[in-house]
Amino acid sequence: MGGLGKTTFAQLIFEDAEVQAHFDKKAWVCVSDPFDVIKIAKEILELVEEEKTQDCSIVSLQKLLKSIQAHIKDKKFLLVLDDVWTEDPIKWDNLKLPILMQTCAEGSRILVTTRKQEVAQMMRATSDMIMLDKLSHSDSLELFNSVAFRAMDDVLDALQPHENLESFILYGYKGSTWPTWMTTSYLTRLTAFYLESSYSSVLPPLGKLPSLKVLKLWRIAHLEEIGGEFFGIEETSSSSFPSLETLALSQLYSFEKWELGRGEAQDSSNSQMKSISIMPRLSSLYIVKCRKLKQLPDFLLQNAPLQNLLNLSSCILWQPS
Repeated sequence: MGGLGKTTFAQLIFEDAEVQAHFDKKAWVCVSDPFDVIKIAKEILELVEEEKTQDCSIVSLQKLLKSIQAHIKDKKFLLVLDDVWTEDPIKWDNLKLPILMQTCAEGSRILVTTRKQEVAQMMRATSDMIMLDKLSHSDSLELFNSVAFRAMDDVLDALQPHENLESFILYGYKGSTWPTWMTTSYLTRLTAFYLESSYSSVLPPLGKLPSLKVLKLWRIAHLEEIGGEFFGIEETSSSSFPSLETLALSQLYSFEKWELGRGEAQDSSNSQMKSISIMPRLSSLYIVKCRKLKQLPDFLLQNAPLQNLLNLSSCILWQPS
């Protein structure tokens, strides 16, 4: 089916910085109809040549394929064949793609966009086929974001702020991982951190930040659980969020589980966990529109300065009496 964004999606993959760096040779060829094997071979050759030669003036298919083979031998090669219509195996056999790809380095790939399932079946690619018209809206967004925003991880990693930064606002981050400078105690003077409209399903270990006083998390669409990684507790840890005074969680519509950690770390009677001070200065807690969250962790309920300042709005929480 046309108009589903097959070419656009393939372009996002092809132009992705990580993909560009991964492959030594890359070629994008629009196949369309009628299928012209000489034209396709010439276009591939033009794109994989390191220096322009007279090879592209060759009219013999065998010589064209031999020249392509010489340029991609032992190289990681990505070939995109866009808008393929022809399902005639005889025509495809003339291009000898399997033989060409055998000379490439391991990890080489062919990406095909087509409106016809028969084409994918003819090319024996059904196990790796993505049918865009069968994807739900949420699956389409997830697939698009996984490609379109993959580079954001590298961008944020490169934007390492000065170590004396005191306030940090991060809006609309659509990456899936957190940079090294956010997973350590590098920002020792950071007192306020605001994270809004992020697509990440996990939080960085902000509990390691020694001076953090204000933390606000808003509209983090895929966050279902706050666990041990958020607190940054390690074997040598004596505290987590030692300076935090205000914590605000708002419109975390998928958020349903909040616990200290996993396994033994969940047991508040565990001797190691009892020796760790968690949010000892927390005096203001705001939980707004976190409708799936049913229970607060024990360390919050036992926090004396907090008991009279709990502010819950549009939440359904069960608290032990």
